[in-house]
Amino acid sequence: MKQPKIKILVVRFSAMGDIIYTTPVVRCLKKQLPNAEIHYLTKKSFKFLVEHNPYVDKLHLLEDKLSDTIKQLKEENFNYIIDLHNSLRSTILKFRLQVKSSTYKKERIKKILALKFRVNLIKPNHLVDRYLKTVEFLGVKNDFLPIDYYLPKNTSSLEEINPKITKNGYVAFVIGA
Repeated sequence: MKQPKIKILVVRFSAMGDIIYTTPVVRCLKKQLPNAEIHYLTKKSFKFLVEHNPYVDKLHLLEDKLSDTIKQLKEENFNYIIDLHNSLRSTILKFRLQVKSSTYKKERIKKILALKFRVNLIKPNHLVDRYLKTVEFLGVKNDFLPIDYYLPKNTSSLEEINPKITKNGYVAFVIGA
């Protein structure tokens, strides 16, 4: 007997590294729940990080007005929301969509204690593992494969997608990453 489709919305608005760290969650959901239809919501400026991911069935982009985004998402009739951002905006989104959800725990108080008062109560635990905790209730487990990044299907080389300014060499600074 064929199981009914489960529609899941994964939410991560930004930032680049954090979105890339969500790729194991998306992959594990899709591979371990064969009846799942995976949707992803992010900011327009981060579309390129998700749009070619074969485990994402549909990409949604955050509109300028959150109410416009919510209106579009209501039409999808999701079964679950996986909130990997845990912000005021994602909380409003979940409240307005009235869908079962699971939210990434940021441990804000522990971070403040560690940074301001040098009281470190944070257990060493990789971000991917913390993100994956949000989908444990669905029976999804870590596959321990690396993070993913997908290029357009017809890309023959990295040089093809690099900006022209990098053709003569470049220096990169990764500040605060």
